[in-house]
Amino acid sequence: MAIKDGQIEISVPRDRQGTFEPQLIKKGQRRIKGFDEKVISMCARRMAVREIQGLLKDVYAVMEEVREWQARPLDPLFP
Repeated sequence: MAIKDGQIEISVPRDRQGTFEPQLIKKGQRRIKGFDEKVISMCARRMAVREIQGLLKDVYAVMEEVREWQARPLDPLFP
């Protein structure tokens, strides 16, 4: 599986006191803990590269849907 490394532009919100701390990927973090081990584990179970790619695409799509749901406007009277 070929992975191309390159530059990614990330828009980081700013606050006046400089106290913003990202939740998913910390400042300066380049790797997600345990990610490589999970991919290696899938390879060890004889999953095809295309299957792994499809699984990762599905996971990231679900994460995006969750973020949209979390950011939705709430009704004025929310129980």
